[in-house]
Amino acid sequence: MTFQARRCGFASIVILTAKVLAFGQAAAQEGTAPVTKKGTARPQGSDVWQRSKECAAQADKVRGRKDGLLVDYEKSLTDLAAGLSAAQAVEAVVAASRSGKVTPSVPITVVKGLVNHYSAKYGVCFIKATYMLRNVRHSAGTPLDRTTAVLLIDALGGGLLADLDFSLCYIGGEAAECPETKKKIDDAMNN
Repeated sequence: MTFQARRCGFASIVILTAKVLAFGQAAAQEGTAPVTKKGTARPQGSDVWQRSKECAAQADKVRGRKDGLLVDYEKSLTDLAAGLSAAQAVEAVVAASRSGKVTPSVPITVVKGLVNHYSAKYGVCFIKATYMLRNVRHSAGTPLDRTTAVLLIDALGGGLLADLDFSLCYIGGEAAECPETKKKIDDAMNN
């Protein structure tokens, strides 16, 4: 193969590559991006921004629902906080009767935080829901290892992907080691 033939072959490859790239850019500008498998191609620049914007809108819809996973979980936490508050109040009465010093019992409250993130790595809109129980006294009878729970939710599918609960940890509904669960949640929210 002569130098001239190789140069023409190289030029043909460059032109073909430019046309493919131009097609992808034109399709994206028209709103019909080339079809790719979910999670195989990372969106770039403005596409990530657009998907992040759509993710925020979807997360707002999930937050605003009157039923579903978040509502059920919050209700169970409210019930847990009420039960723990009653137990702490009883402990305070018993302690006061033993010591003669009255220590007011402070009710346990639930503080929540919700953050959404579009992951270009996974092509998924995630919601990270964090719940903290405030005013939990760490006594021998307290059945919690931690006072914070973290849920990782697929905002579009609505499914619970990982759960770093107060005493147990799950990935995809299966029991898992808590450090592994935390790593999965952090990976989803940071990539």
